[in-house]
Amino acid sequence: MLRVVMVFASIVVIVSCGGGTTNPPESTNPPPTADAESGPTVNAGSDRVAVAGRTVILSGVAEDSSNIRSYRWEQISGTPVTLDSLGDVPSDEMQQFPIHLLQNQFYTAARFTAPDAAGQGEVLAFRLTAGNWDGDTGSDEVQVTVREMEDFVQVSGRITFDYVPVERSGLQYSATEARPVRGVTVQVRDEEAEQIVDATFTDEDGNYTAYALRNGMAMVRARAEIQDRGLWDARVVDYDEELPNTCFDYPEYALYAMDSAPFETTDSAVVKDLHAPSGWTGLAYGEERVAAPFAIVDAMYDAMQSVRSGNDDVDFPTLHVYWTPDNSSAFFRPCNTEPIIALRGAENADTDEYDRTVILYNWALYFLNAFARDTTPGGELAVDDHLEISAAFEGGFAVAVAAAVTGSDYYIDSSGSQQRSAFAISLENRVMRHPGWFNLGSIFTILYDLMDPIDDDNAALGFGPIADVVINDLPEIRSLTSIFSFIARLKDRYPEHAAAIDSVVRSQNIETIVDEWGSTETNAGYPPHSEVLPVYAQVAVDGGAVNVCSVTDFASTSAEAKTLGVIRYIRFSVLSQGGYTAVARLTSAPAESAVRPAASQKTGGAWGYGNSTSCTAEEHDNCVVQTFMPDLEVGDHVLGVWDYENWGLPELDLSGTPGSKCFDVEIISQ
Repeated sequence: MLRVVMVFASIVVIVSCGGGTTNPPESTNPPPTADAESGPTVNAGSDRVAVAGRTVILSGVAEDSSNIRSYRWEQISGTPVTLDSLGDVPSDEMQQFPIHLLQNQFYTAARFTAPDAAGQGEVLAFRLTAGNWDGDTGSDEVQVTVREMEDFVQVSGRITFDYVPVERSGLQYSATEARPVRGVTVQVRDEEAEQIVDATFTDEDGNYTAYALRNGMAMVRARAEIQDRGLWDARVVDYDEELPNTCFDYPEYALYAMDSAPFETTDSAVVKDLHAPSGWTGLAYGEERVAAPFAIVDAMYDAMQSVRSGNDDVDFPTLHVYWTPDNSSAFFRPCNTEPIIALRGAENADTDEYDRTVILYNWALYFLNAFARDTTPGGELAVDDHLEISAAFEGGFAVAVAAAVTGSDYYIDSSGSQQRSAFAISLENRVMRHPGWFNLGSIFTILYDLMDPIDDDNAALGFGPIADVVINDLPEIRSLTSIFSFIARLKDRYPEHAAAIDSVVRSQNIETIVDEWGSTETNAGYPPHSEVLPVYAQVAVDGGAVNVCSVTDFASTSAEAKTLGVIRYIRFSVLSQGGYTAVARLTSAPAESAVRPAASQKTGGAWGYGNSTSCTAEEHDNCVVQTFMPDLEVGDHVLGVWDYENWGLPELDLSGTPGSKCFDVEIISQ
């Protein structure tokens, strides 16, 4: 399906997702097949033409109501070529090539070098087969016609977009400038055969070079996606309805792309530039906002390149960014293997496409979640709230990274009539009312000071070392992702900066960090609360119980479930691999209150085994929740204990009886 959004010297289209990097949205192949009614539906992409000697990328997609278990690309005819996988191959040996998941769709890609062609060209045929966990399979075939270079003509050009600066007074349309579209996929298509002829990427200045068939009709398409080694990393997509509140049943999406007008090819090289205008006419968006998806991609390109500057082999998980001119909400959701970002586009209310710190804030959450494996409770955040340990770090990290990547010491979100207003936070020398390890503002002040180029604290490390710790160290921690685990690993990796790092940390009323558990911390909040420290209570396996309380003394309407004290974390050590049971028994609660205790094991930031129950006021004397953990490995683990009645998320539809709920917690070996 193609939907034309705007026609100028160039055309902007929205391309239905058809299965990867080089497939056109429509298919000229027979319908994809499944070997059984319950088997996967597989699409190996559309038939295409390739230039001899150039890299060809095969991209396929399989869809199934259950999980896909295996993939196999194979050549079935033509001169033999070597099929190489793209990126990292998953650990499951049956998955022959790397895959990416969206909803129940699974994407896989492989590449090869097109061999020399003879005569009018040689046809190579490939088959993609996918199987599900029930043993059912489906397959589809694709043909690649290889032709010699003499059959092609060079097509080159530069692709740019309108960039609108944002300041503390809002968007500055009068200062709009053309910037290069960097790192995006560019396809050259044969309009008559409806095939992709060649594909490439734009360079740092927006330039591209590709090939079209001589003496035909061609078109150049720039796709709003950035890729690595042929697998897309991030793409901006449209949607026609409100995004759901959960990670399930996301609507069908369509990729934003910009097309040139069709043009004739002869024996002469063709120069075809494309430009994406903002659509701003002086008082309003009177034309299509062609530049918006490319402005969003450009911000993420900066972030990904910042990471890759010191980590060349980083393979980012697939990311979909939802944006439409009507959207009025912005958020990141990890959704397991399906991370998504939604960005606002509502004119005269709140638009995000030029708010680079807003885009990068959500990208930073995606980055942290992808590598540190951490997930925190849902809810909004406020700068000076007392927050749950991981929530404070997650939000502070995202703000700091957003500002550092843009090279600004302000976080800015434009809004209002004609986008002439803005919410702005200064990250440099900010004074907090309640500084500490639980304060989002303290976290972003520390991290920004460690990254910013102004060496006013002898700790101007830049973004590279921060990214190093996220990618290489945080996945290995046993505690939660927090300022304690992060700083402990940062000092281990860069001991020459330890003294300067300690000075920056102490400036936010956090004790010198000596380990990932915050064992030396003395800041118990404002006012101090006895149930906040230690950061992790400790209990010995089969060694009796420790008493902890889920409290709401720091409750905030903005923080919701992420309020400090709602979840109490308990550290325990496993000496032999096997099964264990966590038992949390209610010892005290306000009279007449309902209690919904929960206990979940969490190691290295990833939630594991968990359970909850529900007790009425009359059942206080026998209110127990047990969580069986059948296979814990040797080492330290964390148990989170809380009362859902203190959680405060409206979607849980609770009866609303918060208060101090205390539990005796013990770990019993099986």
